[in-house]
Amino acid sequence: MIEEIIKFMGGMLIVVAAITWLVRSLIAHFLTKDIESFKQRVQSESTEELERLRQTLRLVTSEHEKQLHKLREGGQRAPRRATRLIPRVPLGSGSLDLKPMTFDAPMVSVKYADLLDAFEFVSTGAPSEHSAYISIVTGKIYQVPNTIKPEEKIPEDIETSDQYIDVPHRIDLGVGRDLALAFVARELPADLDAVTDFFRHKGAYSRFKTLLESRGALKKWYAFEESATEKALREWCQECGIELFHE
Repeated sequence: MIEEIIKFMGGMLIVVAAITWLVRSLIAHFLTKDIESFKQRVQSESTEELERLRQTLRLVTSEHEKQLHKLREGGQRAPRRATRLIPRVPLGSGSLDLKPMTFDAPMVSVKYADLLDAFEFVSTGAPSEHSAYISIVTGKIYQVPNTIKPEEKIPEDIETSDQYIDVPHRIDLGVGRDLALAFVARELPADLDAVTDFFRHKGAYSRFKTLLESRGALKKWYAFEESATEKALREWCQECGIELFHE
């Protein structure tokens, strides 16, 4: 009797083990199938999205090339704002390749003193607070304050027309806070932490110049700033097709 019970229990254990193995196999099979299906769906959606992006970029590039061709045919100057980056996606590639799209436009001549005056005017406030524009036809510079009415007549289309180039803010050319910190790091390294803290709050330049004066380095800073500003403006003008001259 006991032997029969033992045999029966042994058989049951074998059956339970077999069922357990079968259930685990089925679960593993369906999980593997779901994972593969998910991976295939993700790959398919990624491929479709990349292809849509490529088509959009091809259309954008084609439109720019058509506009440039029309400008050249009409004998007009192509706008020479800062070098524009036109995304180009090579067929069969999954990465974006940003390359500068340049325009071979004749240079317009601008007096350096006038450009510097406009640059300092734009930089007196926060970015976009004041504006200045250069006509690529005449080289004339218009200063447009944000708070008061300009003294001279401003063309109505100055903010929308491709015939004008925005004069940059000092921050755009890296001759603001970054230049001050570079000067301190080179000339007054012990004061670098203090000056860095200045530029986290309003009135930074006032405190910065007070510190320089107390260290006897104010004249050296002005010479350093003047040289770096002229270099940055000349490089910007070269990119934008502007020829500078001194009287």
